[in-house]
Amino acid sequence: MAAGDHQSFREGEDQILRINWRPNYILYQINGFWHTSQVVKARLAMQSDFKPLPSDILIASFPKTGTAWLKALTLSIINHNSSDPLLTHNPHELIPLLEILSTHLNLLNLPDSVLISGRRVLYIARNPMDTLVSYWHFFNKLLGFSVPLDVVYEEFCGEREGESAVFDVRGAEEGPGKACEERLAEFSGCSLASSEIKEIVKKSSETWM
Repeated sequence: MAAGDHQSFREGEDQILRINWRPNYILYQINGFWHTSQVVKARLAMQSDFKPLPSDILIASFPKTGTAWLKALTLSIINHNSSDPLLTHNPHELIPLLEILSTHLNLLNLPDSVLISGRRVLYIARNPMDTLVSYWHFFNKLLGFSVPLDVVYEEFCGEREGESAVFDVRGAEEGPGKACEERLAEFSGCSLASSEIKEIVKKSSETWM
């Protein structure tokens, strides 16, 4: 983070709409979405400094919607001709290697350099109710205390959670499968044999991960 980014946040902090969210947590509204100060500062740094490469692939997701699975799947496809780093590493540890980047920022808060460059963006969606339950368990553990589910539900539906996003609801039957891997490989610019597709499906399954 450049010193100027910290300074610009401090200077404009009083003009940004904010709310007390949890003990020791304040949320700031940027482009209609609520974020912690750390996320706002990171967004400022990305806006001024991030320049995507033509080969970059950006994985965008709301927390707890299947980010690790999509990272693993994309890594397996991009890296299909080499040794598999997923055998020894968690998918989160391997990003942003291999020109694959990941963010939980929503579309309106992505850097202009991404929006106007035409770079490839992968977005994963999950049934909002399933996301809510996973989100609730995860943040209770992260915060160190339990927040009632009905409170989290109201915040989640009202877009007052820490990292708001717009969801595309998928049917429960639309899980990972061969067709998904084939489409993703094509989008990533990779040509895979059917045997390679089968191996990638295996490696991106819940049992493997």
